[in-house]
Amino acid sequence: KGSYIKSSFKGILYTGIMITESGPKVIEYNCRFGDPECELIMPMYDGNIIDVFFEVAESRLNKNTVKWKNQTGVCVVVCSGGYPEKYQSGYEINGLDQIDNDVICFHSGTKISDDKLLTNGGRVLVLSTLSESIYHSREKVYKELKKSHSQTLFTEKILH
Repeated sequence: KGSYIKSSFKGILYTGIMITESGPKVIEYNCRFGDPECELIMPMYDGNIIDVFFEVAESRLNKNTVKWKNQTGVCVVVCSGGYPEKYQSGYEINGLDQIDNDVICFHSGTKISDDKLLTNGGRVLVLSTLSESIYHSREKVYKELKKSHSQTLFTEKILH
C-alpha cells in the first residue's frame, strides 16, 4: 500500500552502555557524536577525522583510514549543583590554568563575563585524558580536577 525508499546508513552509530550489578545495559543509541562521548573518542583517534567523513560519505571507506592510539582514556563530566534538575549558574570557576597539558578541558556550560569564567549550564566542563591504562587515566583526570574549583560544582561528590 505504500512505497518505501531504500537507503543505506552512512555515519556514526554510538551505543551507550552502563555497567550495572546485573551486567551491561544499553541506555541509548546515537547516530551522531554525542556529549560527552566525543570528548573521549576524538582524543583517542589517530588521524584526520575529516578524511574518514569524506570516505564514508562517498562510500569508499578504507579500513586503513581509521586508526586509534594505543591508549585508554577517561573523561569526567563536571556538573553544576542541582543538575540535572534545577541547576545553579553564574558562579566563578578558578584553577583551570593549573591543569596539565595532557588533560583536555572541554567547556560546555561556561561563559565569560567581566573577564571571569562562570558556570552557565548543567554540564559545565568535561576533562579527558589518555594513558597506558584506565587506572592511570582516571587517577590523572581526578588529580587535575582537584585544581579547578567553583562554588557550585559537584567537586566534593566527584573527588571524595
